[in-house]
Amino acid sequence: MRYADMLAAQGDQIAAEGRRLSAALAHLTATCREYPLGQIAALGDRVQSLDRRDAEIAGWARGVAEAFVAADSPPIIATLQAWHAQADQFALNIVQRGEILFDVSTMIVDVVAWNKAAKQLLEALQFINATTALSGDQLWGTGLGVDLAKVPLGASLLAIGGLILLEDGPRWFSEPVDSPDDGFNLLEQGFWILAFHRVAPDLLLALSAEIEELNRRTSAERGAGANPRPAKFDETNLTPQQVFPDARPDPATGDLALPAWSVMDGDHRAISAYQDEQISLFRIGQAEYLFAICGLDLTNMAVSPNGMTAVILTANEPDPMANPYYRLIKARFMAYLAQIPPGSTINMTGHSMGGGMTMLLLNDPEVQAAMVAGSYTLRSVVLYGAVRPLDPQHNGVPPSQPSALSDTLLTGTEVRIYVDTEDKLALNVGAGHMVHADQAMPNVHMLDNGKLDGATTAHTSYDNPTGYADLPTELQELPFHVDPRYWEHTRSPDMGDVRPDAWRDRVGLVGAPQTPAAA
Repeated sequence: MRYADMLAAQGDQIAAEGRRLSAALAHLTATCREYPLGQIAALGDRVQSLDRRDAEIAGWARGVAEAFVAADSPPIIATLQAWHAQADQFALNIVQRGEILFDVSTMIVDVVAWNKAAKQLLEALQFINATTALSGDQLWGTGLGVDLAKVPLGASLLAIGGLILLEDGPRWFSEPVDSPDDGFNLLEQGFWILAFHRVAPDLLLALSAEIEELNRRTSAERGAGANPRPAKFDETNLTPQQVFPDARPDPATGDLALPAWSVMDGDHRAISAYQDEQISLFRIGQAEYLFAICGLDLTNMAVSPNGMTAVILTANEPDPMANPYYRLIKARFMAYLAQIPPGSTINMTGHSMGGGMTMLLLNDPEVQAAMVAGSYTLRSVVLYGAVRPLDPQHNGVPPSQPSALSDTLLTGTEVRIYVDTEDKLALNVGAGHMVHADQAMPNVHMLDNGKLDGATTAHTSYDNPTGYADLPTELQELPFHVDPRYWEHTRSPDMGDVRPDAWRDRVGLVGAPQTPAAA
């Protein structure tokens, strides 16, 4: 509030000085006849216009400040639905007015404001979880905890929404905004753009944990459990054409050529999000295999480790084994590898956090040692909207700081990372994929379907062929084929003596690498 008042007072002072300057320049132009003075008399008016600019900035600052005050004040927001309606109208007004100040963000939006709003949101979620757990109230009923938390929860969300509009607003004028839906798409994009750059990682992690707790509670109350593969999608006699429905047979060889989007397409897609199918293995040639790893899975988050906290850990945690999802993926990968004959060729693919898991695996000393010892050839790594870890020892294939075995393992490997231009989650979480705003990192290929999408839609739409249409022809097809004569698939490896829920532990999950006997 003080900042807004200061700006308003400064505006009044500038206006007064502008009037004085106008009077002095008017006298000058009236008395000076020897030299042409051009438009100097208008300088006073231009200075006076600055007071209007400061008044607008003060208004924006006051609005954000009032949102924060609301979070600490008695009830002023009835429900989250009311916030949604206000945000809807706010977005529409911004689209229609087209009046966002382009340098406001550098003056009044900073890390402190974002973390304050995020902390208030965290406290509201913690209050809901704690009070409903103690009282036994149904979360979405009339529980006292939820009722008391609605106000700070709504106020914190309103503050975050205001900060997004304020700081990310200038970007809107380079985007094709035609409707309130487009406004909300940009609002969602702005959240992913700014949240990962403004909110402290430990605060994001805590928020994720509370959201997962809410998910577990609501899943239990609604009788919703895990999301296993439906019976109608049984894979007893699965064919490669079902896994890759866009495959094109080569008349000469009989091999199936695969479009780049095919691992993400269909009811039997290679990258599966069904329960216990986080990492799948396919035999695609006489001595060639494909690993496919899924990412964030909201539908199974209550019973599986690949939830929101795992995303934050994948991006920010330097020790991969501190991430329960990586512990699961590593254990299953090593179990699969023990079944693959030495000297075989391996391909890796993953979506979202599955891309991050691929980076962590291929930079894990144990995994590298097992692959080199087994003389495996890594033909390709193809990732979609990957969560790229920040740690320089894990942030790519190869990473910024590769291990001694990286060169041996990655010799001749083709690496591709497909990222949608609207996928602001993948572009901003962790290390992202851009050198700067106009230049992608090596091996990153940007997709564009020609329309404005929200970040969530873009992040889950890598099965859409239109996004790949503008890429060079060779990038529209995967760097491996499928030979149907050798086709086999496994969705869940034989873990031997390892418990199915061993990902919950940090000790004894993964044993020493074992090299399988030659076939």
